[in-house]
Amino acid sequence: MKKEKKVKIGYCQCGCGQKTNWNRKHKRLSYYILGHNTKMLNWKGGRSVTYAGYVRIYQPENPKSSHGYVLEHILIAQKLVGINKEFEIHHYGQKSDNDKIVICENHAFHMLLHQRTRAYFACGHANWRKCTICKQYDDPQNMYISQPAHHQRHRGCFNEYHKKYKENKARVV
Repeated sequence: MKKEKKVKIGYCQCGCGQKTNWNRKHKRLSYYILGHNTKMLNWKGGRSVTYAGYVRIYQPENPKSSHGYVLEHILIAQKLVGINKEFEIHHYGQKSDNDKIVICENHAFHMLLHQRTRAYFACGHANWRKCTICKQYDDPQNMYISQPAHHQRHRGCFNEYHKKYKENKARVV
């Protein structure tokens, strides 16, 4: 029978000799450095799924890592466009399915894709806009789109809304 070698407290229990972030308060935590012991039940080779459904991979050396993990779709985009470039990822389909992603140059284009997707699923026309007052989708040619705030609305909806607003204001005074 093989005699197990006892490892000092505060060092990785796999026997590699590296220090861990062990402390007396959390005696059961941080006995191992991630990836060193295959007996750890939660360790799956550095791959896990977040509550939001995204796949994340353990890569602490990556500049986009958070707590040592990087989302898998970001790693795919980094391989395509480069590590130091700024970009946003748009998923269509399931978040864990990284075959269906669009790499967006900026946040504005990413939001445009979301707007067009919502419109397509709501009414079948990706280029239609939603009236901010009646919440119905319609052709942009039938709507007024204000320039500074980019609010879109039907003129009739706005006139009715404005009329009710004036009536309520007159009652208060």
